[in-house]
Amino acid sequence: MKVVLDPGHGGSNIGAYGSISYENDVVMSYALGIYQELSEVFEIDTILTRMTDEYVSLSRRSMIAVEESADLFISLHCNSSPYDAANDLQIYYYKDEDEKFANYLFNMLSMVDGKQSRWSRTEFASFQVLTELSHTNIPAVLIEIGFISNVEDEKLMLSPAFMEDFCKTAAKAIVKYIT
Repeated sequence: MKVVLDPGHGGSNIGAYGSISYENDVVMSYALGIYQELSEVFEIDTILTRMTDEYVSLSRRSMIAVEESADLFISLHCNSSPYDAANDLQIYYYKDEDEKFANYLFNMLSMVDGKQSRWSRTEFASFQVLTELSHTNIPAVLIEIGFISNVEDEKLMLSPAFMEDFCKTAAKAIVKYIT
């Protein structure tokens, strides 16, 4: 089994920003946490699309999954909204057959903080990093861990305890899904 984790953005593309953090840094920390759990605890072959704060094109991110013959592709992001109240987890998929994985992952990860808001959901979306894998058999999802534009979500995402729980839960869910 092989999983490709894609920490979104990087380099000059910082992504969204909160009051004290940038998306590219936050998702890199989560990707490394999930990577560590998958590769060290579960001994799953895991590839990161970037290991440092560097820019990798969206096409290249998808191509890594294809070149590596990945069994799963997961892109990690932080959401942002002009609405201060927007908060919580969102998971997106492009292919109909990936909806099952998106829903499974959502159900597992939404238990980490124990809350669901009107913003919480899984949903179809045509993000390039997902659409470029539509011609493959690689299940692909994009996880918006929370809203970095929401001060409470940002604090939660930066909390070491939440990050550890999220990464462990994500790794367990991924392993359970692919085995």
